[in-house]
Amino acid sequence: RTFCSSCQVLFTVVSREEKYRAKVVMDAVVQRLGDTAAAAVFEILDVRLHLGLRGVAWAGCAACGLWLACAVRLGHAYHKRAASAAAAAVAAASVF
Repeated sequence: RTFCSSCQVLFTVVSREEKYRAKVVMDAVVQRLGDTAAAAVFEILDVRLHLGLRGVAWAGCAACGLWLACAVRLGHAYHKRAASAAAAAVAAASVF
């Protein structure tokens, strides 16, 4: 399961409580819904719409583009949160 090992990167700037809450949701809900959604999309594109391999491939490319846009946005949010955490750590260290 590469999903579980790769999702560990998401937990570098969150609290321990947030990490464990998110892991439960990702392991139980997101992965199962993703598998179900992938099967449903294939059923719609290939079986019902008769798009064939080329149509399914183009739909996959479009989905990859959407994932890339989401990854870029999440990357920006990560860097913003990491910078905020670093600034808070520096402020806390300067108090003592």
